[in-house]
Amino acid sequence: MKQERYIPQGFIKYEPDLPGYKNLFACYVRLGEKPSAIFYIGKRSSHSWFYSFKTDEDMKKKINESISQLMSWEDKKLERKNERKNATLDINVGDVLYNSWGYDQTNVDFYQVVEVKGKTFTIRQINEKIVGGGGCSMSEYVAPVKDAFVTPNYPGDTKGLPITKRSFNMNVGMLSKTTWDEKHYQSHYA
Repeated sequence: MKQERYIPQGFIKYEPDLPGYKNLFACYVRLGEKPSAIFYIGKRSSHSWFYSFKTDEDMKKKINESISQLMSWEDKKLERKNERKNATLDINVGDVLYNSWGYDQTNVDFYQVVEVKGKTFTIRQINEKIVGGGGCSMSEYVAPVKDAFVTPNYPGDTKGLPITKRSFNMNVGMLSKTTWDEKHYQSHYA
C-alpha cells in the first residue's frame, strides 16, 4: 500500500514554472502570521524538510535554495549520462587489455585487440610471460606477449565489444586497458 504525502490543513501547493524539471519536487506553503513550508523530493511520500520561518522572505529563500540544489543535481546527472553515452575509448588494432580476477588468488588474463569496426572491437586472448618475482614462491609479475594467441577461436575471444564503454564485464572481473610493458601481479597455489 502506497503511503500518501502529508499535506497539513491550510497549506497550498507552490508551483514555480521550471521547464525541463518536471516532477523534481513538490512544495506546500502556509502564508500569514507564521509562514511554513513542507518540501518533498521527486515522488517520495516522506518530506525532505518541514519548517516554520520568521518571514515570508526567509521561507522563499529556503525553498529557492532547495530547488536550486535539486536542479544542479539533475543537471549533473544529465551531464554524466551524456558523457557516458558519448564516451569513446581510444582502441586500436594491436592494443592490449587485461582482466585481473580471483578470490584467494589473483589471476591475470591478457587480450589483444584484433579488429576495430565502427564503434565495436574484437579481442583474442594471448599468453603471458613472467617478468619478475612477486615476493614468494606462489606469486610473480606477468606481462602480455604480443601476437601469442592462446589458440585459434578460443572461447575467451570476444567479438563486438562497444568502444563507447569504459570497462567491460567478463565472466569474472573487469577488462581494462594496459600496455605491453606494464607488469601485473598474480598469485596461485602450488
